[in-house]
Amino acid sequence: MGKGYWPFRRATTNVTSWWCRWLPHPAMLRRTFAVCPLAVAACALTGRRALAHAAPQPDLLSAATRRFLVLAQGFGGLPAAERHPVLNRHVNQLVDYAVDADVCGARDCWQTPAETLASGRGDCEDGAILKYFLLCHCSPAGGPRLVYAQCAAVLPGGAPLAHVVVIADADAADPLVLDCIDGAPQPQPLSRRADLRPLFSFDARGLWRGVTHEHIGDAAVRLLPWRGVLQRWAGQQRQAALPH
Repeated sequence: MGKGYWPFRRATTNVTSWWCRWLPHPAMLRRTFAVCPLAVAACALTGRRALAHAAPQPDLLSAATRRFLVLAQGFGGLPAAERHPVLNRHVNQLVDYAVDADVCGARDCWQTPAETLASGRGDCEDGAILKYFLLCHCSPAGGPRLVYAQCAAVLPGGAPLAHVVVIADADAADPLVLDCIDGAPQPQPLSRRADLRPLFSFDARGLWRGVTHEHIGDAAVRLLPWRGVLQRWAGQQRQAALPH
């Protein structure tokens, strides 16, 4: 299956047991990101298996960071009605699906935009993170957020799957969802995504229950993988001498 085509497969772990009584407690969040299906790519998207992990070299990361800015400027120059579908499709085509163990040699890792662009590989949260930062750069007036959700399994009777998507503007009455799966090749309003059950959403500033405005903490404090992304991405932008 080539780039841009990331269909679901059956999960091996039932995430419902993790989230049916979810509370925004730091220990729960740490356990979730340590052992939930997301950590072993139970967003369950198929793609070409990656070769042995090799960390991108600094010069490759700097080049990828500059490439990010070019992409952001290009998307920012599009009319608003075209920007989201073009951005969503382009990122899906850029990134080959690969599990974390193949990409970074660890059970769970979140990549910065530069790391994803340099490797050309990632799973659902890596593609979503790239889309999030592109949206932040090319449409600063909006309020994009990353959304951690349960996604209904494709197969009847299957367990919901852990999945990460992006909403283009959290302040919108019906925010647009940017996703990487075959079932949602074009961005759709959240109201039309009956397969998604948002559990929490976050950005560089905060953490919210579902996609509401109920603030439940600082995402950089509560979500350690996200803190690492923010810190590395800021350093990569400084290294490439880009505004951030």
